[in-house]
Order: sequence, then C-alpha cells, then structure tokens
Amino acid sequence: TDGWDGYPAARKRLFDSIAQHRPANPLVISGDVHTFYAADLKPDFDRPTTADNPVIASEFCGTSVTSSSKPQSRVDQYVAQNPHIKFGRSDRRGFVLMEVSPARAVAHFQGLDDVHSPDSGVSTVARFVVEDGRPGVVRVE
Repeated sequence: TDGWDGYPAARKRLFDSIAQHRPANPLVISGDVHTFYAADLKPDFDRPTTADNPVIASEFCGTSVTSSSKPQSRVDQYVAQNPHIKFGRSDRRGFVLMEVSPARAVAHFQGLDDVHSPDSGVSTVARFVVEDGRPGVVRVE
C-alpha cells in the first residue's frame, strides 16, 4: 500500500485536480522504492494513451543511495507490463539530479560506482527531459 496503487482515491483527486486546473507539465518527484523510474502519468493506466486518456504529468523516481532493491529482471518485467513506465533500473544505487527551468525539466539518474567507498565515482545512468508544452518523459542519449 506504499505506492500509487495503495492510494487510489488520493491519486484520483490529484489527477482530477491536474485535469481541471491544467498546469503546464506537472512533475511528480517520488522515491522510497529503491529503483530509478521515469514514467508518464495518465488517468487510467490500463488504457492506451488517447485524447480521452492523455498523459497529464511526468514522474521521476529516485533510487536509494545504499539500500538494495529487487532484481533488475523483475523491474524489466514491470516496465514491459506497464507501457507508461519508460525506464526502470534497480541494479544501481544513487540519486536524481534535476535541472528545472521554464523551458524544460531534465532528470539525471546518477549512479554510484561503489556505495561502500566515500570517494566513489558517479556516472549518469540515464537522462530524461520534459519539454514545456509537451507532456511526457523523453530519454536523452
């Protein structure tokens, strides 16, 4: 009950408010699942994206810095079964670095080379952008 699915009434109220007030490209920043995720949010995740079921917000989920997660193979299954999830990575520990401006939001998923080393290197695992006026996350290579 700790994720979106555990709070359907609260999620519906939030999504209804977004649909009513129509903010430009709302972002949801989340965490506490020990996995990097980038996803498009829409009113009904069980239906394809259409004019009646549009992408209404983008979500970036940060992983944990040191705590382990579920196996990557399971995350790959989640992503395959949920087309609104554009990326999932559980085999790297790290954090999300966000750049937010009126024109765009860029999320850099940063992975540590060695969580046991205080001077560990850091590398970009993936990078995503949400452009002003264009709903949804887009991976940047």
